[in-house]
Amino acid sequence: DPKAKQGKVAVKSKFKKGKKTITAKVGFGVGKKRGKERRKLEVFFAMLTTGFGGWLLFPSQAMTSPGLADVRGIMSEAKWGWLFLTVGLAHCVWLAVNGARWWSPLVRFWAAYAAGGIYAVWCVNIAAYDPSSTGVFTYGMLGAGSWACCVFAWRDALTAMRVHRAIATHS
Repeated sequence: DPKAKQGKVAVKSKFKKGKKTITAKVGFGVGKKRGKERRKLEVFFAMLTTGFGGWLLFPSQAMTSPGLADVRGIMSEAKWGWLFLTVGLAHCVWLAVNGARWWSPLVRFWAAYAAGGIYAVWCVNIAAYDPSSTGVFTYGMLGAGSWACCVFAWRDALTAMRVHRAIATHS
């Protein structure tokens, strides 16, 4: 479809049920400027989480701050690094795959939710040690940003589920 190449329509399907023809157009926000901006933010947070995980995997000790003592008590620095890296890479992969499967926005949602949760754990543990620490604000905002990406992914997931149900119902 030439419109799909222009970014106006990502998926266009027609279903015939009796005498009615139903046309479903799904863009998942790809062709709209607002959708592109949301996706850029989501890509940024996915790559940030991936990069942070890689940073924690360096052989040096990055988590020596006393505010992170409780976080180190939960898992070692290397395990935190692998967790951040895995969640971030999963989010990046499903952003790339998005739309190829109807359920891919759901995976994006859960990856963003997991990243926000991990950042929130760090925020709360640092706040328990020193509520005025810059880490409270930094990790809190990283968590909030990741959870904002959940809203974008959830919108795409609702659209994808509606189209999937329409296809299943009318095929």
